[in-house]
Amino acid sequence: MAIRRVITGGQVGIDQVVMRWAQRANLETGGTAPREFRTADGPNESLAWKFNMQELECDKTTPLPMQYRMRTVRNIDQAHGAFVFRISRSQFTDRAIGYCQSCVWRAPKLGLGDTPPDIKHAHRPIFSVYPDILKGKHSKNLHSPLWEMEVQRAQTFIKTHRIQTLYVFGHSPRIMDTLFHRRITDFLRDVINQ
Repeated sequence: MAIRRVITGGQVGIDQVVMRWAQRANLETGGTAPREFRTADGPNESLAWKFNMQELECDKTTPLPMQYRMRTVRNIDQAHGAFVFRISRSQFTDRAIGYCQSCVWRAPKLGLGDTPPDIKHAHRPIFSVYPDILKGKHSKNLHSPLWEMEVQRAQTFIKTHRIQTLYVFGHSPRIMDTLFHRRITDFLRDVINQ
């Protein structure tokens, strides 16, 4: 596979789970985190040395929601393409999808379970992982045909768009659990290593 580097925003949950997986897969890691490497659990300067992340350069009075937007835009701009794990509607995640598509911070019209269309001249190509494969009934342990089809679709996306630096993002860790994180890393492993 062409992927050499995986970047995230450094948040707890998906971002850090993906970074740990990328290191185990011998991929470079990085990305931009908010000022002071702020996460939902507070500042985490270890992101710099653990995952080679950079701190967002901004004024200390910049509101945290604006910092999240600024770091996401920077990460999208630094990537060749993105994977999004979107299992429910989220204004922030949906606006990041819109930015990938059009370079404008605006959410596209997406229903729950909808995947963003593959726009020929998108700012950055984006792959939305089909949410049902992450929720249990189509897990890797069941050798679901849907799982295998989604893995093949993701591999085709990477090859077609020649993705070398992949930005991975998704929803807040408040809705995640260990099994969900395991499915994400299993999916990435199958996509990258097959």
